[in-house]
Amino acid sequence: MKANSRWSTRSAQLFALALCVACDALAQPQLDLTARPAWNGWSRSGRSTEIFVRVRSAERVHVRVSAKAGAQAVTSDLDLEPGRAVALHMPIASADRITVTGELRETPLINHELRIAQSVAPLLAVAMASGQAIELEDLHTLSVGPESLPRNGSAFSSIDALIIDGGALRALDSSQLDALIAHTAACGRTVLVNVEPAAREVFENAAGCSGRLLMTATSPAQAASVLKASLADTSAAQVESTAARDLARIDLASWYRALVLLAASFAIVLVALSFSSFTIMFVIVPLLATAALWVCLNAMEAVSVVAVWAEAESGARIARYDARQQVRSLSRKPTEIPALARLGSMQACDPNQPMRFNFDAARGLTTSVEFEGRLFRSAALCYAGTLPLARSIAIDTISDSAVDVRNAGRLAWPSGVLIARRDAYPLPALGPRDRATISTHANHSAPGPAVRTALARMPTDGLAALWEFDPAAVADSAGRVTAWLFVPIPRR
Repeated sequence: MKANSRWSTRSAQLFALALCVACDALAQPQLDLTARPAWNGWSRSGRSTEIFVRVRSAERVHVRVSAKAGAQAVTSDLDLEPGRAVALHMPIASADRITVTGELRETPLINHELRIAQSVAPLLAVAMASGQAIELEDLHTLSVGPESLPRNGSAFSSIDALIIDGGALRALDSSQLDALIAHTAACGRTVLVNVEPAAREVFENAAGCSGRLLMTATSPAQAASVLKASLADTSAAQVESTAARDLARIDLASWYRALVLLAASFAIVLVALSFSSFTIMFVIVPLLATAALWVCLNAMEAVSVVAVWAEAESGARIARYDARQQVRSLSRKPTEIPALARLGSMQACDPNQPMRFNFDAARGLTTSVEFEGRLFRSAALCYAGTLPLARSIAIDTISDSAVDVRNAGRLAWPSGVLIARRDAYPLPALGPRDRATISTHANHSAPGPAVRTALARMPTDGLAALWEFDPAAVADSAGRVTAWLFVPIPRR
């Protein structure tokens, strides 16, 4: 009887425990979460893409939506209203698998795994309301609907060319139109088919690379023809990140500060022990010095350096840029880097470094990035986009001893650097249509990092101009910021 009684008691306890678990599961809010990738789930290795997430709950709840691609994740904290759906368009690095998770108090409630097909061949996206197919040799063609076009300009890096007609263009919302305009401004290869004159004019005014890679057509056949002819133009290649990387090197100041603190700690310990005969001091003083050193290092802010390298053709209204933000932590703690909003799209320079991007769903942008800090651990963020910078420079005559330059534009330019015959010379500030003669026998400028970077990007007998511009116009960073505009000068 006693055994039966113990068995009954144990059974009742197990039943109560199972009931509590079931009740707790039933008490969890039920999330309705759907996710799909841009471009019908296609991209290319090393590019960026975008995922569309829609989440809804039947009750008021605070949830975190996370999208994980490899070592990096994009997260967004949401306050859901009962029955009200929230839509997110999250930029993320392209990966074979992207896992989307809805979490409540760090407990996953729902998971979706998205597959991203990585194309080896260049991708051509065709958005035609008429449904007509277009094929081009050596290109992988995607037929996409307007809903598959992204809202983040960085996600256009997934494709190599776009053909879109007027019907599909009219179906885009304002965020999609802004992203598409930013894509054409960044020399994105685009063909507009049967687009209204007013809309075509908007794109023509914004197009980069002097509009060479923005084409128009009246039929799918003509669109394929003009696109094929444009493939020989390689000016759409992105500004190489090596330029900004070379300029964004962190100096040894942070090392010096840490060494000074360490030397001061040792000095304090030696002085204290020299004037004390108590054994306990040999324990207390080193511990206090170590604690003080730890507190000082944790109180120091991470070191940040930002470099912006912009390039434009002479006479172009828009310059494309590549920027790099290099950050070095000084302590073992999570380090948060505020996003440089003026620089637009952002991604980790090293796709293998673990990072968490915090995404603001209300504003539709990434606000900050977090990585696990260590003493002197570095992290780098890469930006790319366009700037409204115009410089028009012409070479009237060039001889063995002098170069005659002219401001061929309508805007004055500040003083800068003229690079000719692998040497750098001071370039004076000139007003519109003004001229100057620069002697190439003397007055060489010091070959600083920016000049060396420019020399590495031009042929031996090339000509170019280099200007430093106000960094506050592009980056609102508390760290050191440098910004340069590089303009190759065509020979007449």
